[in-house]
Amino acid sequence: MNVAKTIDLYKWLLTDDGTALLQEVEKLPDDRLLRITRLRKKHVPELAEIAVEVLSLRKRAVSKFQNPDRLLLTSEGLEQSSSSVVANYRASKMPSARTLDACSGIGGDAIALAAKREVIAVDNNPVHAICTHVNTLQSPCRVRTICADVTHLDFEKLHRNGVEAAFFDPSRRRSKYGSRIRIKDSESYFPPLSWAKELIKHFSFAGVKVSPAIDDEALQSMPNKTEFISYQGQCKEAVLWLGTAGEHLISAVSSHEDYHATVLSEGGKAHTLSPFDCEYPPISDPREWIFEPDPAVIRAHLIPQVTTQIDGAQIDPHVAYLTGRSSIESPFTTCYRLLDWMPYHPKQLQQRIKTMGKRVVAIKLRGVSLKPEELIKSIKGTGVPSDPGVVVFIMRRGEKLLSMICEQPNSTSP
Repeated sequence: MNVAKTIDLYKWLLTDDGTALLQEVEKLPDDRLLRITRLRKKHVPELAEIAVEVLSLRKRAVSKFQNPDRLLLTSEGLEQSSSSVVANYRASKMPSARTLDACSGIGGDAIALAAKREVIAVDNNPVHAICTHVNTLQSPCRVRTICADVTHLDFEKLHRNGVEAAFFDPSRRRSKYGSRIRIKDSESYFPPLSWAKELIKHFSFAGVKVSPAIDDEALQSMPNKTEFISYQGQCKEAVLWLGTAGEHLISAVSSHEDYHATVLSEGGKAHTLSPFDCEYPPISDPREWIFEPDPAVIRAHLIPQVTTQIDGAQIDPHVAYLTGRSSIESPFTTCYRLLDWMPYHPKQLQQRIKTMGKRVVAIKLRGVSLKPEELIKSIKGTGVPSDPGVVVFIMRRGEKLLSMICEQPNSTSP
């Protein structure tokens, strides 16, 4: 389907007839093929397909957006958009001045930004421009949507019109062989990451969203402080704060690399760990408690700092599992009470778990090539379903493998 046709279909969905069609789709059984088959009997095939697609995307968007049933979405735009919790957190760090949302996609960031400031949202995809326009109509502050290539914008004119800050979210996916693949090289983003330097020539305050898997070398080529953001146990993204954003939003208290880790709670409360001078962690056998650092802490290379905070040690200098004498609550780690540990031998581990009368609910691996879904089939234990179960850690320690049996977090000790 060509772009012009797709645009017309999305515009039609905004009409009263389009709204009626979406309502009709919602009443049908939640089966894509069945919905399309039935709708084609009364509607143009393209309309049936796009209506079903939008409803399906709204269902997928529940994990990201607070009110997805009101949004106009595309698959590509939903893939790249941040959850509203993360977007709202980032927006809270931006100044209240008029802001440029460069590469706005379907408008997820524009929605968050427009809660407290006017926004100029720009995207070169006309369908995404329509989505941004529709999705921000109810925003407290005005959002002006423009379909254009951000690299061709007149920044001087924008600055004269009161735009003082910018947020840049380059496209990190491309189509290949009929599917969407992630782009690893930051200079293959569209626009490339280096283009962000143009932003800070005109706007002193800028934020850039990138993949958390971006190479350290690429990050160090930019004048920024990098914040790795974690939510629901996953390192969701990295944000490069450029210009005064980097100088004021994240305090640098040492000469370390300017990497910071932020962990967001379900309610959006932020806990940020910044680098500070400390000794490299000691090495120890597993102690009474095992600590699993948050993925953002690991990505930000802040293992020494978090180990210092919990007064702990590393079990192996190359593996991000920590151990300590006491249980210390921290937003940057998950704490497990250690029940037993031993060199890893599948049969011995299985026998020990059976002797304990426990069942395995999860297997966590680090530094090994084993597959947890296969291991959990062979290491089941004998515990009853009402038993809270145990978590098994298998990690590399030097040239050998080590296994640790732990209680689940917050489970009651026997």
